[in-house]
Amino acid sequence: MDITQKGEMTESIEYAQKILKFLLPEENFINEILNEHFVLLMPREVLGGDFYWVTKKANKTIAVVADCTGHGVPGALMSIFGIGLLDSIVQNQENPQADLILNQMREKIIRLNQNSDDENRDGMDMGVCIIDWEKERIEYAGASISLILVRSTPEMPNELIEILADRSSLGINEQLSFNIHYIPIKNGDLVYMFSDGYCDQFGITELKKFKKSNLKKALSEIYTLSMAEQKEFLRKTFEDWRGDLPQVDDVLVMGIKI
Repeated sequence: MDITQKGEMTESIEYAQKILKFLLPEENFINEILNEHFVLLMPREVLGGDFYWVTKKANKTIAVVADCTGHGVPGALMSIFGIGLLDSIVQNQENPQADLILNQMREKIIRLNQNSDDENRDGMDMGVCIIDWEKERIEYAGASISLILVRSTPEMPNELIEILADRSSLGINEQLSFNIHYIPIKNGDLVYMFSDGYCDQFGITELKKFKKSNLKKALSEIYTLSMAEQKEFLRKTFEDWRGDLPQVDDVLVMGIKI
């Protein structure tokens, strides 16, 4: 590849990055519809396949965390495709439901894969969290992305509840319908969703993965911190664990305080 070709490729990647950033929700918009929150997004490359999506419809706030197949440009293209699908699906649902959003996403991605072989099928993991402020509950459905709720009460100051996702990826596994979960919420509850990049990162000292159990432990211990402080703690913990090892996957963690 000569210098001219390399320069053109760099410009194309930077332009794709610009488009993806434009499609992600702006911080000012998220601040309008959510209370305290954070989004920790660290792509493995300039472009990544993890994305988040937030909107509000009627009395419901909808938050999505997604992990697309692939990294770099292929992952970014799937992210752009996924964001467009979510926009269309939720706009056409009078009363958005988490399981129906996943079911329709699955159908659209299966169509995308109709002419692909098993080794080249596109897909994504996704967690859909709908906060129903009127009914004071969360509606959650997940395709391989679970939901963590941390609650503080006098009897149990850092109770951690994990709502497990269905073990199925959109467009790859042939699950016909996703399960919906209803979780009553209280003021001060903390809700988290994350892709697998954080947990799958190898550490420099022990050369093993960080693991989901360690992330859950960290979330149960930092609940008294502000959301900005939690984000910085998770970022630093990840970087300290990784050291000078390469980042193995895109990383996305979303935290919401009710």
